[in-house]
Amino acid sequence: RIRFFVLPAVAVLVLSFEAVHSKCHLCGVEDIAIQNPDARIPLLKIPGPIPTTCQVAYNYAQIIDDSDPLCEQLQQQAVYCQCSNAVAVTADQACDFCNDGSLPLYQDRKTPYGDTCRDLGQYLKSLTKEQCENPNNYRYIQEIHNSAYGCGCQGTTATCPMCQNDQSIKVSNPNRVIPFLSLIDVGGGNTILSSETPKPTCQDLAMLASTEDPSSSLCQMARDNAGFCGCPAVSPQNKCTFCPDGNPPARENYLVPTLDTCGNLNEYMSFMSEEVCQSERAREMQALDYLCGCKDSEPQCTLCPDGAGDFDPDIRPTWEGSSCLEVALSIAGLPRDTCEEQRNTIIGINAFRCGCSTAQVPVCATRENAHLCTQELLEKALQSEAMTEEERRPCECFAFCDGEFVKCQDYPGGVLSSQICPGVPISGCNAAIALATNKNKNNASSGMMATRSHHSIAVFVISAGLVLASISLS
Repeated sequence: RIRFFVLPAVAVLVLSFEAVHSKCHLCGVEDIAIQNPDARIPLLKIPGPIPTTCQVAYNYAQIIDDSDPLCEQLQQQAVYCQCSNAVAVTADQACDFCNDGSLPLYQDRKTPYGDTCRDLGQYLKSLTKEQCENPNNYRYIQEIHNSAYGCGCQGTTATCPMCQNDQSIKVSNPNRVIPFLSLIDVGGGNTILSSETPKPTCQDLAMLASTEDPSSSLCQMARDNAGFCGCPAVSPQNKCTFCPDGNPPARENYLVPTLDTCGNLNEYMSFMSEEVCQSERAREMQALDYLCGCKDSEPQCTLCPDGAGDFDPDIRPTWEGSSCLEVALSIAGLPRDTCEEQRNTIIGINAFRCGCSTAQVPVCATRENAHLCTQELLEKALQSEAMTEEERRPCECFAFCDGEFVKCQDYPGGVLSSQICPGVPISGCNAAIALATNKNKNNASSGMMATRSHHSIAVFVISAGLVLASISLS
Protein backbone atom coordinates (compact mmCIF):
# COMPACT_ATOMS: atom_id res chain seq x y z
CA ARG A 1 0.00 0.00 0.00
CA ILE A 2 1.44 3.41 -0.93
CA ARG A 3 0.62 6.58 0.98
CA PHE A 4 1.70 10.16 0.14
CA PHE A 5 2.15 12.76 2.87
CA VAL A 6 2.56 16.33 1.64
CA LEU A 7 4.86 18.47 3.77
CA PRO A 8 5.96 22.05 3.05
CA ALA A 9 7.99 21.99 -0.19
CA VAL A 10 8.62 18.25 0.15
CA ALA A 11 6.78 15.15 -1.04
CA VAL A 12 7.56 12.11 1.09
CA LEU A 13 6.85 8.60 -0.19
CA VAL A 14 5.98 6.15 2.57
CA LEU A 15 5.57 2.42 2.04
CA SER A 16 3.59 0.51 4.65
CA PHE A 17 3.07 -3.22 4.80
CA GLU A 18 0.24 -5.00 6.60
CA ALA A 19 0.22 -8.70 7.43
CA VAL A 20 -2.22 -10.70 5.35
CA HIS A 21 -3.94 -13.50 7.26
CA SER A 22 -5.26 -16.67 5.69
CA LYS A 23 -8.50 -18.40 6.52
CA CYS A 24 -8.42 -21.03 9.24
CA HIS A 25 -8.91 -24.68 8.25
CA LEU A 26 -9.61 -27.36 10.84
CA CYS A 27 -7.43 -29.85 8.97
CA GLY A 28 -4.67 -27.29 8.51
CA VAL A 29 -5.06 -26.95 4.77
CA GLU A 30 -7.93 -26.31 2.39
CA ASP A 31 -9.98 -29.00 0.63
CA ILE A 32 -9.32 -31.82 3.13
CA ALA A 33 -12.55 -33.36 4.42
CA ILE A 34 -13.25 -34.83 7.84
CA GLN A 35 -14.36 -38.44 8.20
CA ASN A 36 -16.11 -38.07 11.57
CA PRO A 37 -18.47 -35.10 11.00
CA ASP A 38 -21.18 -36.11 13.52
CA ALA A 39 -18.87 -36.65 16.49
CA ARG A 40 -19.60 -34.33 19.42
CA ILE A 41 -16.67 -32.29 20.71
CA PRO A 42 -17.16 -32.18 24.49
CA LEU A 43 -17.45 -28.71 26.04
CA LEU A 44 -15.81 -26.85 23.15
CA LYS A 45 -17.84 -23.66 22.91
CA ILE A 46 -18.03 -21.80 19.63
CA PRO A 47 -20.84 -19.70 18.12
CA GLY A 48 -23.39 -21.87 16.38
CA PRO A 49 -25.51 -24.97 17.03
CA ILE A 50 -25.14 -26.82 20.33
CA PRO A 51 -23.67 -29.35 20.89
CA THR A 52 -20.56 -28.62 18.85
CA THR A 53 -19.97 -31.41 16.35
CA CYS A 54 -16.94 -31.86 14.14
CA GLN A 55 -18.95 -30.55 11.18
CA VAL A 56 -19.96 -27.42 13.09
CA ALA A 57 -16.33 -26.84 14.08
CA TYR A 58 -15.12 -27.52 10.53
CA ASN A 59 -17.57 -24.98 9.08
CA TYR A 60 -16.82 -22.36 11.72
CA ALA A 61 -13.08 -22.62 11.14
CA GLN A 62 -13.53 -21.43 7.57
CA ILE A 63 -15.03 -18.11 8.62
CA ILE A 64 -12.22 -17.04 10.98
CA ASP A 65 -8.59 -16.11 10.30
CA ASP A 66 -5.67 -18.34 11.20
CA SER A 67 -4.56 -15.58 13.61
CA ASP A 68 -7.67 -16.10 15.76
CA PRO A 69 -6.77 -17.96 19.01
CA LEU A 70 -9.79 -20.21 18.43
CA CYS A 71 -8.22 -21.46 15.19
CA GLU A 72 -5.55 -23.30 17.17
CA GLN A 73 -8.21 -24.98 19.31
CA LEU A 74 -10.17 -26.04 16.23
CA GLN A 75 -7.09 -27.46 14.50
CA GLN A 76 -6.38 -29.56 17.59
CA GLN A 77 -9.56 -31.49 16.76
CA ALA A 78 -7.96 -32.89 13.57
CA VAL A 79 -7.30 -36.38 14.98
CA TYR A 80 -10.68 -36.65 16.72
CA CYS A 81 -12.58 -35.43 13.65
CA GLN A 82 -10.45 -37.73 11.46
CA CYS A 83 -8.78 -35.39 8.99
CA SER A 84 -7.12 -37.60 6.38
CA ASN A 85 -3.81 -35.81 6.90
CA ALA A 86 -3.87 -36.03 10.72
CA VAL A 87 -1.09 -37.90 12.51
CA ALA A 88 -2.43 -40.34 15.09
CA VAL A 89 -1.60 -39.69 18.74
CA THR A 90 0.35 -42.56 20.32
CA ALA A 91 -0.65 -43.97 23.71
CA ASP A 92 2.40 -42.53 25.48
CA GLN A 93 1.68 -39.06 24.05
CA ALA A 94 -2.08 -39.04 24.69
CA CYS A 95 -3.83 -36.93 27.29
CA ASP A 96 -5.47 -39.02 30.04
CA PHE A 97 -8.92 -38.59 31.51
CA CYS A 98 -8.02 -40.40 34.73
CA ASN A 99 -4.71 -39.14 36.13
CA ASP A 100 -3.24 -42.63 36.47
CA GLY A 101 -4.08 -43.51 32.87
CA SER A 102 -6.73 -46.07 33.84
CA LEU A 103 -10.24 -46.23 32.44
CA PRO A 104 -13.09 -44.64 34.42
CA LEU A 105 -15.08 -47.11 36.51
CA TYR A 106 -18.47 -45.87 35.27
CA GLN A 107 -17.85 -45.70 31.53
CA ASP A 108 -21.48 -45.60 30.49
CA ARG A 109 -22.54 -42.97 33.04
CA LYS A 110 -23.92 -39.89 31.31
CA THR A 111 -22.33 -36.62 32.40
CA PRO A 112 -24.26 -33.35 32.82
CA TYR A 113 -22.88 -32.20 29.49
CA GLY A 114 -24.62 -34.95 27.51
CA ASP A 115 -21.52 -37.12 26.95
CA THR A 116 -20.77 -40.43 28.64
CA CYS A 117 -17.62 -40.96 30.68
CA ARG A 118 -16.39 -43.23 27.88
CA ASP A 119 -16.90 -40.38 25.36
CA LEU A 120 -14.82 -37.99 27.46
CA GLY A 121 -11.99 -40.50 27.83
CA GLN A 122 -11.90 -41.29 24.11
CA TYR A 123 -11.93 -37.61 23.22
CA LEU A 124 -8.97 -36.76 25.45
CA LYS A 125 -6.95 -39.61 23.95
CA SER A 126 -7.13 -37.78 20.61
CA LEU A 127 -5.20 -34.88 22.16
CA THR A 128 -1.57 -34.86 23.22
CA LYS A 129 -0.45 -34.10 26.75
CA GLU A 130 1.04 -30.88 25.41
CA GLN A 131 -2.31 -29.84 23.93
CA CYS A 132 -4.12 -30.63 27.19
CA GLU A 133 -1.67 -28.47 29.11
CA ASN A 134 -1.93 -25.58 26.65
CA PRO A 135 -3.24 -22.52 28.57
CA ASN A 136 -5.48 -21.71 25.59
CA ASN A 137 -7.33 -24.99 26.24
CA TYR A 138 -7.29 -24.82 30.03
CA ARG A 139 -10.93 -23.98 30.67
CA TYR A 140 -12.69 -26.62 28.61
CA ILE A 141 -10.10 -29.33 29.36
CA GLN A 142 -10.42 -28.57 33.08
CA GLU A 143 -14.21 -28.88 32.86
CA ILE A 144 -13.81 -32.33 31.28
CA HIS A 145 -11.43 -33.38 34.06
CA ASN A 146 -13.97 -32.13 36.62
CA SER A 147 -16.07 -35.17 35.70
CA ALA A 148 -13.27 -37.58 36.65
CA TYR A 149 -14.55 -38.14 40.19
CA GLY A 150 -18.14 -38.68 39.07
CA CYS A 151 -16.95 -41.11 36.41
CA GLY A 152 -15.08 -43.19 38.99
CA CYS A 153 -11.45 -42.42 38.22
CA GLN A 154 -9.21 -43.96 40.87
CA GLY A 155 -7.48 -41.61 43.28
CA THR A 156 -9.95 -38.74 42.86
CA THR A 157 -11.89 -37.14 45.69
CA ALA A 158 -14.91 -34.85 45.88
CA THR A 159 -14.55 -31.42 47.46
CA CYS A 160 -18.35 -31.26 47.75
CA PRO A 161 -19.98 -34.70 47.92
CA MET A 162 -23.77 -34.51 47.78
CA CYS A 163 -24.03 -37.36 50.30
CA GLN A 164 -22.21 -36.17 53.41
CA ASN A 165 -22.85 -39.31 55.42
CA ASP A 166 -20.58 -41.45 53.26
CA GLN A 167 -18.72 -38.63 51.44
CA SER A 168 -19.92 -39.81 48.01
CA ILE A 169 -22.27 -38.99 45.17
CA LYS A 170 -23.84 -42.46 45.16
CA VAL A 171 -27.53 -41.56 45.10
CA SER A 172 -30.30 -44.13 44.81
CA ASN A 173 -32.39 -41.88 42.52
CA PRO A 174 -29.81 -40.70 39.95
CA ASN A 175 -32.35 -40.12 37.16
CA ARG A 176 -34.85 -38.12 39.17
CA VAL A 177 -35.47 -34.69 37.67
CA ILE A 178 -35.14 -31.93 40.26
CA PRO A 179 -38.26 -29.71 40.12
CA PHE A 180 -38.06 -26.00 39.31
CA LEU A 181 -34.29 -25.99 38.90
CA SER A 182 -32.17 -24.89 35.97
CA LEU A 183 -28.40 -25.18 35.90
CA ILE A 184 -27.82 -23.40 32.61
CA ASP A 185 -24.90 -21.01 33.06
CA VAL A 186 -24.39 -21.58 36.78
CA GLY A 187 -21.66 -19.49 38.36
CA GLY A 188 -21.42 -16.79 35.74
CA GLY A 189 -20.44 -19.08 32.91
CA ASN A 190 -18.18 -21.53 34.73
CA THR A 191 -20.56 -24.45 34.48
CA ILE A 192 -22.76 -24.89 31.43
CA LEU A 193 -25.21 -27.76 31.53
CA SER A 194 -25.93 -29.42 28.21
CA SER A 195 -28.73 -27.61 26.37
CA GLU A 196 -30.16 -31.05 25.64
CA THR A 197 -30.85 -31.60 29.35
CA PRO A 198 -31.80 -28.18 30.74
CA LYS A 199 -33.71 -29.79 33.62
CA PRO A 200 -31.03 -31.43 35.77
CA THR A 201 -31.27 -34.88 37.26
CA CYS A 202 -29.91 -35.80 40.66
CA GLN A 203 -26.87 -37.33 38.96
CA ASP A 204 -26.27 -34.11 37.00
CA LEU A 205 -26.35 -31.98 40.13
CA ALA A 206 -24.21 -34.39 42.15
CA MET A 207 -21.51 -34.52 39.46
CA LEU A 208 -21.50 -30.78 38.82
CA ALA A 209 -21.21 -29.94 42.52
CA SER A 210 -18.63 -32.61 43.35
CA THR A 211 -15.64 -30.39 42.48
CA GLU A 212 -17.12 -27.15 43.85
CA ASP A 213 -15.91 -25.25 46.90
CA PRO A 214 -17.90 -26.41 49.96
CA SER A 215 -18.99 -22.81 50.59
CA SER A 216 -20.37 -22.30 47.07
CA SER A 217 -24.07 -21.93 46.32
CA LEU A 218 -23.95 -24.90 43.94
CA CYS A 219 -22.51 -27.11 46.70
CA GLN A 220 -25.25 -26.00 49.09
CA MET A 221 -27.86 -26.67 46.42
CA ALA A 222 -26.58 -30.22 46.00
CA ARG A 223 -26.69 -30.87 49.74
CA ASP A 224 -30.21 -29.43 49.98
CA ASN A 225 -31.29 -32.10 47.49
CA ALA A 226 -29.48 -35.00 49.17
CA GLY A 227 -32.62 -36.58 50.65
CA PHE A 228 -34.78 -36.27 47.55
CA CYS A 229 -32.00 -37.73 45.43
CA GLY A 230 -31.54 -40.74 47.71
CA CYS A 231 -28.42 -40.21 49.77
CA PRO A 232 -28.29 -42.83 52.56
CA ALA A 233 -29.76 -42.04 55.99
CA VAL A 234 -31.39 -38.74 54.98
CA SER A 235 -35.05 -38.57 56.02
CA PRO A 236 -37.75 -36.02 55.09
CA GLN A 237 -37.73 -32.98 57.37
CA ASN A 238 -41.52 -32.55 57.03
CA LYS A 239 -41.18 -28.84 57.75
CA CYS A 240 -42.64 -27.79 54.42
CA THR A 241 -45.82 -29.06 52.76
CA PHE A 242 -47.14 -28.93 49.24
CA CYS A 243 -50.85 -29.05 50.09
CA PRO A 244 -52.14 -26.54 52.68
CA ASP A 245 -53.43 -29.33 54.97
CA GLY A 246 -50.20 -31.34 54.76
CA ASN A 247 -51.85 -34.33 53.08
CA PRO A 248 -50.76 -35.78 49.70
CA PRO A 249 -52.46 -34.27 46.62
CA ALA A 250 -55.48 -36.13 45.24
CA ARG A 251 -53.97 -36.18 41.72
CA GLU A 252 -50.50 -37.53 42.47
CA ASN A 253 -49.84 -38.71 38.92
CA TYR A 254 -51.08 -35.52 37.25
CA LEU A 255 -48.44 -33.81 35.10
CA VAL A 256 -48.39 -30.05 35.78
CA PRO A 257 -47.28 -27.54 33.09
CA THR A 258 -43.66 -27.73 34.33
CA LEU A 259 -43.75 -31.48 33.47
CA ASP A 260 -43.41 -32.51 37.11
CA THR A 261 -45.93 -34.86 38.69
CA CYS A 262 -47.91 -33.67 41.69
CA GLY A 263 -46.63 -36.60 43.75
CA ASN A 264 -43.05 -35.68 42.90
CA LEU A 265 -43.59 -32.08 44.03
CA ASN A 266 -45.21 -33.25 47.26
CA GLU A 267 -42.31 -35.55 48.09
CA TYR A 268 -39.71 -32.98 47.08
CA MET A 269 -41.11 -30.35 49.42
CA SER A 270 -41.10 -32.78 52.34
CA PHE A 271 -37.28 -32.64 52.29
CA MET A 272 -37.15 -28.83 52.34
CA SER A 273 -35.90 -26.94 55.35
CA GLU A 274 -38.00 -24.16 56.89
CA GLU A 275 -35.70 -21.59 55.31
CA VAL A 276 -35.96 -23.03 51.79
CA CYS A 277 -39.73 -23.36 52.26
CA GLN A 278 -39.93 -19.55 52.43
CA SER A 279 -38.17 -19.12 49.07
CA GLU A 280 -39.81 -17.92 45.87
CA ARG A 281 -39.07 -21.30 44.30
CA ALA A 282 -41.10 -23.05 47.02
CA ARG A 283 -43.99 -20.61 46.60
CA GLU A 284 -44.04 -21.32 42.85
CA MET A 285 -44.41 -25.03 43.58
CA GLN A 286 -47.17 -24.48 46.14
CA ALA A 287 -49.08 -22.37 43.62
CA LEU A 288 -49.77 -25.62 41.74
CA ASP A 289 -51.72 -27.11 44.65
CA TYR A 290 -55.08 -26.36 43.03
CA LEU A 291 -54.16 -28.18 39.82
CA CYS A 292 -53.02 -31.16 41.88
CA GLY A 293 -56.32 -31.46 43.74
CA CYS A 294 -55.15 -30.39 47.19
CA LYS A 295 -58.05 -30.09 49.61
CA ASP A 296 -59.37 -26.56 50.27
CA SER A 297 -57.03 -25.00 47.70
CA GLU A 298 -58.07 -22.28 45.29
CA PRO A 299 -56.33 -21.07 42.12
CA GLN A 300 -54.20 -18.02 42.83
CA CYS A 301 -54.69 -16.84 39.27
CA THR A 302 -57.47 -17.10 36.67
CA LEU A 303 -57.53 -16.43 32.94
CA CYS A 304 -60.61 -14.20 33.01
CA PRO A 305 -60.65 -11.16 35.31
CA ASP A 306 -62.46 -11.59 38.65
CA GLY A 307 -62.43 -15.37 38.28
CA ALA A 308 -65.08 -15.56 35.57
CA GLY A 309 -64.95 -18.71 33.46
CA ASP A 310 -66.82 -17.56 30.35
CA PHE A 311 -64.09 -18.25 27.79
CA ASP A 312 -64.04 -20.54 24.76
CA PRO A 313 -61.82 -23.50 25.74
CA ASP A 314 -61.07 -24.50 22.14
CA ILE A 315 -59.69 -21.20 20.80
CA ARG A 316 -55.91 -21.16 20.31
CA PRO A 317 -54.83 -17.64 21.30
CA THR A 318 -51.06 -17.89 20.76
CA TRP A 319 -48.71 -18.88 17.98
CA GLU A 320 -47.50 -21.73 20.20
CA GLY A 321 -50.80 -23.52 19.59
CA SER A 322 -52.01 -24.01 23.17
CA SER A 323 -55.78 -23.97 23.57
CA CYS A 324 -57.50 -21.51 25.90
CA LEU A 325 -58.21 -24.40 28.27
CA GLU A 326 -54.51 -25.27 28.38
CA VAL A 327 -53.60 -21.61 28.88
CA ALA A 328 -56.13 -21.32 31.71
CA LEU A 329 -54.69 -24.38 33.44
CA SER A 330 -51.16 -23.00 33.17
CA ILE A 331 -52.27 -19.65 34.54
CA ALA A 332 -54.08 -21.36 37.43
CA GLY A 333 -50.67 -22.56 38.63
CA LEU A 334 -49.15 -19.09 38.87
CA PRO A 335 -48.30 -17.44 42.19
CA ARG A 336 -50.55 -14.50 43.05
CA ASP A 337 -47.84 -11.85 42.69
CA THR A 338 -46.84 -13.12 39.23
CA CYS A 339 -50.50 -13.12 38.24
CA GLU A 340 -50.87 -9.47 39.22
CA GLU A 341 -47.74 -8.52 37.29
CA GLN A 342 -49.00 -10.20 34.11
CA ARG A 343 -52.70 -9.31 34.33
CA ASN A 344 -52.32 -6.18 32.21
CA THR A 345 -49.95 -7.78 29.69
CA ILE A 346 -49.72 -11.45 28.74
CA ILE A 347 -52.66 -12.76 30.75
CA GLY A 348 -54.79 -9.83 29.62
CA ILE A 349 -54.32 -10.40 25.89
CA ASN A 350 -54.97 -14.14 26.26
CA ALA A 351 -58.15 -13.41 28.21
CA PHE A 352 -59.31 -11.08 25.43
CA ARG A 353 -58.54 -13.57 22.66
CA CYS A 354 -60.20 -16.40 24.54
CA GLY A 355 -63.43 -14.44 24.77
CA CYS A 356 -63.62 -13.49 28.46
CA SER A 357 -66.56 -11.07 28.57
CA THR A 358 -64.85 -8.59 30.90
CA ALA A 359 -61.42 -8.67 29.21
CA GLN A 360 -59.99 -5.82 27.15
CA VAL A 361 -56.86 -5.53 25.05
CA PRO A 362 -54.01 -4.34 27.29
CA VAL A 363 -51.76 -1.41 26.41
CA CYS A 364 -49.88 -2.40 23.25
CA ALA A 365 -46.28 -2.87 24.35
CA THR A 366 -44.62 -1.93 21.05
CA ARG A 367 -45.76 1.49 19.90
CA GLU A 368 -44.69 4.77 18.36
CA ASN A 369 -45.78 8.25 19.39
CA ALA A 370 -48.28 6.90 21.88
CA HIS A 371 -49.01 10.43 23.14
CA LEU A 372 -50.79 11.06 19.81
CA CYS A 373 -53.14 8.09 20.27
CA THR A 374 -56.60 9.40 21.20
CA GLN A 375 -60.13 8.06 21.38
CA GLU A 376 -61.09 10.41 18.52
CA LEU A 377 -58.41 8.86 16.33
CA LEU A 378 -59.69 5.34 17.09
CA GLU A 379 -63.27 6.33 16.30
CA LYS A 380 -62.09 7.83 13.04
CA ALA A 381 -60.38 4.52 12.18
CA LEU A 382 -63.52 2.51 12.88
CA GLN A 383 -65.41 4.73 10.42
CA SER A 384 -62.64 4.59 7.82
CA GLU A 385 -63.32 2.81 4.54
CA ALA A 386 -59.71 1.57 4.65
CA MET A 387 -60.62 -0.69 7.55
CA THR A 388 -62.25 -3.97 6.60
CA GLU A 389 -65.22 -5.33 8.51
CA GLU A 390 -63.07 -8.27 9.63
CA GLU A 391 -60.55 -5.87 11.20
CA ARG A 392 -63.02 -3.78 13.18
CA ARG A 393 -63.89 -6.05 16.12
CA PRO A 394 -60.66 -7.94 16.73
CA CYS A 395 -58.24 -5.07 16.04
CA GLU A 396 -55.85 -5.15 18.97
CA CYS A 397 -53.37 -2.40 18.04
CA PHE A 398 -54.13 0.33 15.45
CA ALA A 399 -51.49 1.93 13.22
CA PHE A 400 -51.79 5.38 11.61
CA CYS A 401 -49.68 7.60 9.37
CA ASP A 402 -50.21 11.35 9.59
CA GLY A 403 -53.51 10.67 11.34
CA GLU A 404 -54.84 8.28 8.67
CA PHE A 405 -55.55 4.61 9.45
CA VAL A 406 -53.01 2.23 7.89
CA LYS A 407 -53.59 -1.24 9.34
CA CYS A 408 -54.37 -3.39 12.35
CA GLN A 409 -51.56 -5.05 14.28
CA ASP A 410 -51.74 -8.04 16.61
CA TYR A 411 -50.68 -7.48 20.21
CA PRO A 412 -48.04 -6.45 21.25
CA GLY A 413 -48.17 -4.02 18.31
CA GLY A 414 -45.33 -2.93 16.06
CA VAL A 415 -43.65 -0.05 14.28
CA LEU A 416 -44.17 1.37 10.80
CA SER A 417 -41.25 1.52 8.41
CA SER A 418 -40.43 4.80 6.69
CA GLN A 419 -41.50 3.18 3.41
CA ILE A 420 -45.01 2.60 4.76
CA CYS A 421 -45.14 5.91 6.60
CA PRO A 422 -42.75 8.66 5.49
CA GLY A 423 -44.60 11.09 7.76
CA VAL A 424 -45.52 10.84 11.45
CA PRO A 425 -46.28 7.24 12.50
CA ILE A 426 -48.62 6.34 15.32
CA SER A 427 -48.64 2.62 16.08
CA GLY A 428 -49.67 0.33 18.91
CA CYS A 429 -52.69 2.57 19.49
CA ASN A 430 -55.78 1.19 21.24
CA ALA A 431 -58.41 2.12 23.81
CA ALA A 432 -56.10 1.38 26.76
CA ILE A 433 -53.43 3.71 25.33
CA ALA A 434 -55.99 6.41 24.52
CA LEU A 435 -57.32 6.30 28.07
CA ALA A 436 -53.81 6.66 29.46
CA THR A 437 -53.15 9.53 27.02
CA ASN A 438 -56.25 11.39 28.20
CA LYS A 439 -55.27 10.97 31.82
CA ASN A 440 -51.77 12.25 31.19
CA LYS A 441 -52.37 14.79 28.44
CA ASN A 442 -50.89 17.60 30.52
CA ASN A 443 -47.61 15.74 30.99
CA ALA A 444 -44.33 16.03 29.13
CA SER A 445 -45.15 14.80 25.66
CA SER A 446 -48.15 17.09 24.87
CA GLY A 447 -46.10 19.97 23.43
CA MET A 448 -43.32 18.02 21.77
CA MET A 449 -42.78 17.31 18.08
CA ALA A 450 -43.64 13.76 17.12
CA THR A 451 -40.55 11.63 16.51
CA ARG A 452 -39.87 7.97 16.02
CA SER A 453 -39.61 6.22 19.36
CA HIS A 454 -36.83 3.98 20.58
CA HIS A 455 -38.06 0.58 21.64
CA SER A 456 -36.68 -2.28 23.66
CA ILE A 457 -37.59 -5.90 24.14
CA ALA A 458 -38.84 -7.40 27.38
CA VAL A 459 -39.61 -11.09 27.75
CA PHE A 460 -42.14 -12.30 30.29
CA VAL A 461 -41.86 -15.91 31.40
CA ILE A 462 -44.72 -17.50 33.26
CA SER A 463 -42.96 -19.80 35.67
CA ALA A 464 -45.58 -22.54 35.78
CA GLY A 465 -44.61 -23.65 32.30
CA LEU A 466 -46.48 -21.28 30.02
CA VAL A 467 -43.83 -19.19 28.29
CA LEU A 468 -45.09 -16.13 26.45
CA ALA A 469 -43.22 -13.07 25.22
CA SER A 470 -44.09 -9.44 24.63
CA ILE A 471 -42.20 -6.44 23.34
CA SER A 472 -42.20 -3.22 25.33
CA LEU A 473 -41.21 0.34 24.55
CA SER A 474 -38.84 2.45 26.56
